[in-house]
Formats: sequence, C-alpha cells, structure tokens
Amino acid sequence: MARQKDIIITHDVNGNLVFTQAKTDLDPLISFDFKNGMIPGTNFSHNFDGRAMYSHITVVGQASADGGNARQATIRNPYVPVFYRPKVVTMSSGQDTDAQDAAQRELAKELEGLTLSINTDRWEIDGKIIKPNNIIEILAPELYIYSKSDFFIRSIDFVGDEKETTASINCILPEVVNGKYPVSIFEGINMHP
Repeated sequence: MARQKDIIITHDVNGNLVFTQAKTDLDPLISFDFKNGMIPGTNFSHNFDGRAMYSHITVVGQASADGGNARQATIRNPYVPVFYRPKVVTMSSGQDTDAQDAAQRELAKELEGLTLSINTDRWEIDGKIIKPNNIIEILAPELYIYSKSDFFIRSIDFVGDEKETTASINCILPEVVNGKYPVSIFEGINMHP
C-alpha cells in the first residue's frame, strides 16, 4: 500500500517508525564527476540485473461487478530498447484510471535492479554530511553514464575509527520511488512510453 502512494517506510535514529516521501525534486546534494576532478578515495560500481526486466509491461483487470470498464495499460521500459520481452500483470481491484499507475509501479519494481554503489573515504562533502533520501548527480563514463544523471541515496553504511572514516553509499534510480516515467541514463537508448 505504501508503494502505491509513493511513501517510504523507514526509521529514525531512535528506532521510531517514519513515513516519508522521497526527496527527488531537489537539487542534487552532491555532484560526483568520475571523469574530471573526482574526489580522491572514491570509487563507483553499478549492478544491472537485466533478467528481471521486460520491454513492455501490460496491466489488465476485469470490470468491477457494479459496472465500469475493463482496465488495461501498457508502459515501455526504456532500459530494454531492443528486445521484445513483454510482461502481463493482472489487477485484482481498482478503477479504470488505476491501470496506468499499476503499470508504473511494476516498472519501478523492475528498475530496482539497476543500482549504484559508491565507496568513499569521507562522511561529508562540501561541509554536508551524506544522508539517505537525497539526490546525487553522477557522471561516470567508465560505467557508461556519459551525461550527468541523478541517483537517489537509499542507504549509507558509515564506518569509522581513530585511523579512518569510510562510507558505502547505496543508490537507486529516483523513478523507483517517485512514480515518474524514467529516462534512460545510458547514452542513446532513450524511449518514450
């Protein structure tokens, strides 16, 4: 239910349950440039699980017993531009207009397979501590990201002692949590719904 409303369920430092929404419309907290002037002691890697992705996602549902129309919506995954690999999902409830939202949520689930990991030797950049629920901007030609692209900080693991401090930043695409249609971060494969 939280995913349907684009709500993130998390906790604060005291263990209290927190309901929030992703801050994906803000200016990037940090801008990493892997090619030019990158921060020393920082490296990137990304994981892309294409096996869990489909080219077209179609959501279908029967008309409700008290009337209405049958529901159907199809959405295109911009990360599967070449192959035709469709997926059909059945809605068990909802209105006519809910099919498009359901298709968008299915696409968001698939996009969770594209992650970015950043390991750095610091906890702050430009005087700001790196925190989850923020956007960072990445330019990393070595990862086939040739233009600046936004990533959402999902979680961070801080490690520190008297000798060193490190942070492992785990990122996902902002479209996983904000309900918007994605534009491919990889050069030359942008598609439209």
